[in-house]
Amino acid sequence: MAAVFSCRAGRWLIRLQPYAPGILRIEAAAGDRIPDGSSPAIVAAPDAAGWSGTDGDTALTVTSDTLTVSVDKHAGRLAFTRPDGAPLGEIRELLLPPAVDGQRAGRRPGAVFRRYFDERWFGAGVIGDELSLPAATVELENDNGKIRVPVLHSTRGYAVFWDNPARGKIQLFPDGIRWQFNAGDKVDFYLLAGADADGVIANYRRLTGRVPLPPKWALGFWFSKNRFRSQAELLAAAAEFRARKFPVDLLVQDYFYWQPPPGAGREYWAEWGSHDFAADRYPDPAGMVAELHRQRLRFMLVIWPRFDYRIAHARELAAAGALFPPNGKPDDWSLGTRNYDAFSAAGRAIYGRQFMAKLGGLGVDAWWLDASEPEGELDTLDQFDTGSGPAARVLCAYPLRHAQAVHDAVTAGNDRRPVLLTRSSWAGLQRFGAMNWTGDVLQDWANFSRQLRGLQHYVLTGQPYITTDIGGYEPTPEADDELLARWFEWGACCPLFRLHGINRPLPWENSATVSGIMAKFTRLRYRLLPYIYTAAANVTLRHGTLLRPLMMDFAADPGARGADDEFMFGPALLAAPVHRRGARERRVYLPGGGRWHDFWTGAVADGGTAPLVAAPLDAMPLFARAGAILPLGPELQYADEKPADPLELRVYPGADGAAELYEDAGEGSGYLRGERAVIKFRWDDAARTLTVSAREGAFPGMLARREFQVVIVSAGHGTGLAMTPGTVIRYDGRPLTVQLA
Repeated sequence: MAAVFSCRAGRWLIRLQPYAPGILRIEAAAGDRIPDGSSPAIVAAPDAAGWSGTDGDTALTVTSDTLTVSVDKHAGRLAFTRPDGAPLGEIRELLLPPAVDGQRAGRRPGAVFRRYFDERWFGAGVIGDELSLPAATVELENDNGKIRVPVLHSTRGYAVFWDNPARGKIQLFPDGIRWQFNAGDKVDFYLLAGADADGVIANYRRLTGRVPLPPKWALGFWFSKNRFRSQAELLAAAAEFRARKFPVDLLVQDYFYWQPPPGAGREYWAEWGSHDFAADRYPDPAGMVAELHRQRLRFMLVIWPRFDYRIAHARELAAAGALFPPNGKPDDWSLGTRNYDAFSAAGRAIYGRQFMAKLGGLGVDAWWLDASEPEGELDTLDQFDTGSGPAARVLCAYPLRHAQAVHDAVTAGNDRRPVLLTRSSWAGLQRFGAMNWTGDVLQDWANFSRQLRGLQHYVLTGQPYITTDIGGYEPTPEADDELLARWFEWGACCPLFRLHGINRPLPWENSATVSGIMAKFTRLRYRLLPYIYTAAANVTLRHGTLLRPLMMDFAADPGARGADDEFMFGPALLAAPVHRRGARERRVYLPGGGRWHDFWTGAVADGGTAPLVAAPLDAMPLFARAGAILPLGPELQYADEKPADPLELRVYPGADGAAELYEDAGEGSGYLRGERAVIKFRWDDAARTLTVSAREGAFPGMLARREFQVVIVSAGHGTGLAMTPGTVIRYDGRPLTVQLA
């Protein structure tokens, strides 16, 4: 069986290389050979099992049980279909013109894909609605507020991943999509197909790396601000969080912990990259972190890939040939700093050793990789030489290599799950325990609305953990209580729940109205932790997705495609945030043919309708689909305060349903060795019975016996935040079936 299929199509030499039944690499070049090259994104090996090919006079056709691709040898076009002949897409033209600087950049590879009239594209990390417009240009480059992963996901059932880390563009036309990169030697992309959107994403992760399971605490509430200015200030905040019983798991130290603040007689950028705490403001960093841990709080610390070029760390990197030249804009505050070369293996090793030597012994739980693009003038950066060749060819992969450096340093010799927060991304970043936030967005309603849609584009690139600065970062005249409240409500149903921004007070320092809303939705987040953690395990073990655009679960429903300001949060809940000033109600499209239950009231509505739903300032519309079984844990101050027992199981009648409860130690790699447990639930709507499976697996510290309180939801019963008394099931790991009234 051939592992590679190739043919001559006009002036093109085309090579088709399978990696799995739903993964096909397509390479093309003009000439007699296709250039070789390695990729920092790919971890899978080629595998042609399940593929066959037919090489005829006019066409080369390769097929598996998931995907068929045919190359027209005369026109050089490619068509891809499902094996039953149903069309998925086609490539009208391959592109490989010379680059502006051919000596360093080679050529400008690309292709023009057909765009169908009924097709919707998601992905690329686009924050906004560009991909739904008749014509638009999307720049493929990382920058503050601009995360770019070269993956587009079609509602027709496939995705395209361009394995080219050069900068480039996607241009949309009414009937086509043109990809083109600024550098490269060949056309090189992957078609990813699957039975559904989850199958497509699973193939992306098989190709580029599995997502590690975050520690349970990382799915709780993160408090961050611009910025804590001293050890005393941070510890005072920690003590008050606990005294006020406001749930929180993580406090974050932002920048300038290493020097006197601006205006204190030193250059703005002095000592950047020293990884030192200023002794006058942080007299005992290790003691500070130990005190946070005593109060069962975790600590995240920010680090940058940039250095004051005068300090010892920068000189060591420079001596190893792993420090870039200056790359700031003429008026840029970062002009006095230089980025290290994350494309250099030696540079990554030195960087990791340096920051761990200074900070690794403090007990830091999570690392914030700010400005991981790297920040600077991109055209200038393109001119640099890196450890992987001209920067113009590889620049977009800098966040990946930087995350690799930090991941390798912080996981060496320990059993902890890595938690990295990065401002930029590229394909494969997810395998390093790296998560994203969307940069320094404005505190206004337009940005809130764009973020709401943008996170859906991000997750469809296959990278599941994403957050925003809740409330926005940069103040504007629109930065008021209503905006913060509505953004916070949405944030509680995002994969990561993180508050951050300029002039961001502690939660109780806001108005009474906003403080109350923050407390309410933080309680909701913690009650949902058993559900969220189970969904997170599904991300890791089955390549699932937590924040789910409606097209993922309701692909056959045309109305779902247009409802892009709603999403599924896990398999059971539909969230419809309010993102217009002054709105106290909104239309909520309820997709599919089943029924939906209002989480707050228990009222029932039919799928395929768009009822006008009341949305007072303290209540974001939230619905559970009929047949859902929703596990709700006890009230918590932090994620591992106590076991999720008793557990409230809310059953939403109107359809049969199933759910799982996943549990493990919440930290460490034991889950990878099988130290985990799953309990499955099945609801028979006609018989009104709930079946609980035998427990599968075990882990140290597991509750051998537990209590489930089963509540059949109805109008006004089993609703909102309070735990509702229900039918009590005492469970010892053996299967049982309960008849419910």
